[in-house]
Amino acid sequence: MSTKGSSEKTSIYIIDRDYRLVHFNDALKRRFKDVRCGDVCYEKLCGEDRPCQGCPLNRDSDGAVMFYNKAIQQWVEVSSGNMDWPGLGPCRVILVREINEGNKNLFYNLTSISAYDELFELNFTRDYYKILYHQEGKYVIPAPEGTLSSMVQEVSEHMIHPEDARRFLEFWEPGRIASCLSDQHASRILKGEFRKRKVDGTWCWVAQIVVPILSGAEDEDIVMCFIQDIDEQKRREESLALGNQLTEEGLDPITGLCRRPVFFRQSAAFLKHVKNPEDYCLMAIDIEHFKLFNDWYGQEAGDRLLAMIGELLNKTQSEEGGLAGYMGGDDFVILLPDSPAVLRRLQEEITRYMKEAVQPDSFRPLASMVLTAGALLSAICTTWLL
Repeated sequence: MSTKGSSEKTSIYIIDRDYRLVHFNDALKRRFKDVRCGDVCYEKLCGEDRPCQGCPLNRDSDGAVMFYNKAIQQWVEVSSGNMDWPGLGPCRVILVREINEGNKNLFYNLTSISAYDELFELNFTRDYYKILYHQEGKYVIPAPEGTLSSMVQEVSEHMIHPEDARRFLEFWEPGRIASCLSDQHASRILKGEFRKRKVDGTWCWVAQIVVPILSGAEDEDIVMCFIQDIDEQKRREESLALGNQLTEEGLDPITGLCRRPVFFRQSAAFLKHVKNPEDYCLMAIDIEHFKLFNDWYGQEAGDRLLAMIGELLNKTQSEEGGLAGYMGGDDFVILLPDSPAVLRRLQEEITRYMKEAVQPDSFRPLASMVLTAGALLSAICTTWLL
């Protein structure tokens, strides 16, 4: 495999311990027309008045580093190694490759972040930004480059969820960013989570991760901002938080219904305050062969079935003025007005749910329903409180 094309794009030069050029190749000459041996590398090649941050001469490792070259306004990857140069003794050979900012894979080496949808270069000193990478067709994005402060304002007004806009502006307050990134005792990596507008008009939770990057200009504050899609993770967290809240309130997280002790406590109180308890009945619902259904289709399918029935009973209790509960396992109860029409409709809907739970001609569970009414109903609810 030929490496000619690659070597022609790589600038190679050799410097002594005083940072002076002792040799360079044609690629460097093409980039810097008036470069000469004896020039101080950081002055001629980087536009600095002192050795660059991240300079290989200041590092013990021979590994590659990346930093921003102010003179050419470009991110570069620099590799180096020790060598003896005739007549000068120990020197350093430097290999410089300009980074194609459109190729996000090259930026994987900048941090431990291995997946992102967008990558911004932000220069707070010059109030300038540039989009280095973005996933086509996913998010609404600003112009490819421009004024940083204007971009932040535009994004907050048109591309960030209104409920998150204030937090977004507070996160990007320049003084706060500078203070956090200069704190040597902190991790110096900032993270904010916001909802970002997608091209289809929906919102997606994203993490904005700000990382300071070595730059050739010590007087310039330059950072990288990585945008990661965390929507699925956020939904799981919200679901877990809801489950914890329901548990604290005595509600079952799958069905959303009162659990056994809460149901009987609330139903006893409910019957005490109605004018005529004998006008109500208790329907007990048992999903037959539910364990076999779980074994056959999997627990996830079983949980979906429980959630469907819970949603139906929740809807019924709201519409008819009753109270529903989940007894655990495959057992439900609902306290309703003793109306044949209401009970028949609920029975038909539960039967329909059983049929829709699986494909036609497949194994499906059955629902058995038992009614208790009148004085016996009050006795049952009171007994459960003892």
